[in-house]
Amino acid sequence: ISQLVKSIKGVIQQDEFIDGEISNSELYMKELCDNYPVDYILKALMQVYSSNLLNSKILEGVLIMVSSVPYETVAPEGQVMAMGLLSNKDLLIRDRAIQCFEKWNSKKGIPALISLECHPKWLQKYVEKVITYLERDGID
Repeated sequence: ISQLVKSIKGVIQQDEFIDGEISNSELYMKELCDNYPVDYILKALMQVYSSNLLNSKILEGVLIMVSSVPYETVAPEGQVMAMGLLSNKDLLIRDRAIQCFEKWNSKKGIPALISLECHPKWLQKYVEKVITYLERDGID
């Protein structure tokens, strides 16, 4: 697992995250899922996450990686990581954590979002939009 932790960190550090573009981290996550058991990948991601709580670049990469695969695939670790970062001091990280729930498109994520109170106001409005979207179009 320590080898996987190093390789995940390396990919994230070299990556650039641009909205609307598929990042190398997303591609790497899909490749990992094809080659390793998911629980092994999630254990490595959880290590990367927990040892980089002050590193926004790494946290953003972790969120992008977990959001690139289905909700059920990363449950419950992916959701725990996203929920843990919903209160991060970095606005970008909180935004990315909400995007995870939007990308997973699962109604199972609604309770986590309903329990949120976000600042600034625009972020709370985004949460409410995602909740509405999931209630209407989310998969069960």
